[in-house]
Amino acid sequence: MSFRREKADTLDRTVAFLAKRDGIDKTLKILRYAAKLGLATSLEGKYTKELSNFESSIGTSRKAYRLGKFLQNISAARKVQTQHSHALLELVANAGECIYYFVDQFQWLVKAGIIPARFGPQLTRVSASGELLGYSASVILAILRLHYLLEREVALIAELQRRRRARAAYGSASISASGEDDEKDDALLSEIRQLRARRALRTLGLAQDLADALLALADLRGDSSSTAAGERRSGVLNNRALLAIAGLLSGCIGAYKNWPGNVV
Repeated sequence: MSFRREKADTLDRTVAFLAKRDGIDKTLKILRYAAKLGLATSLEGKYTKELSNFESSIGTSRKAYRLGKFLQNISAARKVQTQHSHALLELVANAGECIYYFVDQFQWLVKAGIIPARFGPQLTRVSASGELLGYSASVILAILRLHYLLEREVALIAELQRRRRARAAYGSASISASGEDDEKDDALLSEIRQLRARRALRTLGLAQDLADALLALADLRGDSSSTAAGERRSGVLNNRALLAIAGLLSGCIGAYKNWPGNVV
């Protein structure tokens, strides 16, 4: 006797999530920035070294796991419709991410000791510059798409209200006509709900891009955990706890977006 589940349960979704490259990457990102937050907020203790080693190991693992990921951006750039009004922004976003992921491979080789460590800072600046460029374009795209979704939602709500006022003023010509009106109203309500769900996910995506842009800016300014002359630098871009929270936020949103069943 066999038992069949018609719907995937949490275990099935978890397996599907971890089977994807992005699923593993976002999981590792959450773990890494959780360790960074622990290092930033805790006093010097016996677990500081262990947390630091754990965070460094995950950082290297993420770079290795993203090997060849820049090809996805090249593929996405090839599919951009040049006649589209936002084509330039889409190309810039993909180009920036492509630079980031491509240079990230060389940073991994630096971590592995294949490339001399003296090239590390230059590679970090190039990678962060590409990342910041890509996220800047993505932020603008997200704002434009959110504006379109909001405009469409407002138009549908206005249409729904107009139809209801017309029915209230003139009534329905027949029972069948009333039934058709109800079906059209239901279709409008369904589309409005879908638009609101898409807008919510787009808003999360915008928050993720802003958080990652903050991290890229911090990389451009230099490692926030290091000091120039033995002194701890101050400022938003050198606040280790804030940067760790930004990384955690980005990782959690990325995991949610890549969770099976959630589509942006």
